[in-house]
Parts: sequence; structure tokens; C-alpha cells
Amino acid sequence: MVRFGDGSPTATSRVEPRTQESDIDWALSGEADCAGLLCMQLEFDRSASGIALTGRLGQAYDEETFLYFLEIERKRLERSGCPLLLLLADLSDERGTSTELKPAVASRVFSGFWSCLRETDFTGWYRHGRVAGAVLTQLANEASMEVSRMICQRVAGTLAQRLPSDTASQLRVRAHQLPPRLKS
Repeated sequence: MVRFGDGSPTATSRVEPRTQESDIDWALSGEADCAGLLCMQLEFDRSASGIALTGRLGQAYDEETFLYFLEIERKRLERSGCPLLLLLADLSDERGTSTELKPAVASRVFSGFWSCLRETDFTGWYRHGRVAGAVLTQLANEASMEVSRMICQRVAGTLAQRLPSDTASQLRVRAHQLPPRLKS
């Protein structure tokens, strides 16, 4: 188990060296290449709709909209007491630093999310062009780190199958189980 800057427990699909930069970075506070997958239209103009990618199985929000919905879910979490799970997927270089997700890779990552998540979950850019995110809502109160780890492994396996082997070897998928915030 790894703990990030806010102290929340996390599960990760592979163990990697941590750096202070990545602790800060990860603290919680045209046409895609189809290759047998869903074709998606990428919107680079970040239109007012808040949708960055659209496919047959779902849509991915731009960073601003995704973080807005994440904050709404955090507020709902405070009222319900049910935890939610934040999945983050990125590619890392040899130093463990997050690298850019090219449009073809991003489309495969998001289509992989959509294929193994529920309709009530939502996806989008946690960090535009670098970190794709998915929020799994309405988890059972007793959702454990083991459940988070299993979900993380399932998603990581699905994404790795959709990516070329050289790209899949750089893939990081992390699961952050977000508990209700303590009221001060």
C-alpha cells in the first residue's frame, strides 16, 4: 500500500520508485487510430461542451469538467459516507515522470475504461494530455483496499491488452480510494 500527499491509501498496479515531484503531482487536493477499436473524435479546441472524447460506449470530459464532477462526487460522498474510487492511468518514463498520452493512445485508454466500467462511472482528463482518470461512484461502504486493488488490476489488464507492448510497458494505473473528508 502506498500513501500520497493527502494521506489517502492507494493501490497501484506496479511498484515504482517515488519522487517528491511525483508526490506533489499525484497529490489529490483529430481522429484516433482505430485498429479494431472504437473510433473516437478528439476535440483539441476544448469546446464549451466539456467533452474531450466521444465514442460509442461513452465520453471523456476535459480536465476542467472532470475535476468539477469529481468535486461534486466528493461532496456527495460527504453526505452519503460511501467511498468512491479514482482511477488514474498514465505513461511514465524511466524516471517515473508522467509523459504525454498521444491521441491514439488516449483513445485506447478511454475505450478501455469504458469497456470495463459501469454506466454510472465517468471518465476524463485528470491532467490534460497526461493523466486519464475514471471515477467509480456508489461503492459499498465496506469497499476495501483489496477491492480497489482488484479493480485496478482488471482495468490495467484491459488497458495493457489494447496498447502496443512498448507502450503497455510504460503504463501506470493507480487506484485512489477516497474516503469522506473530515469536517473541521
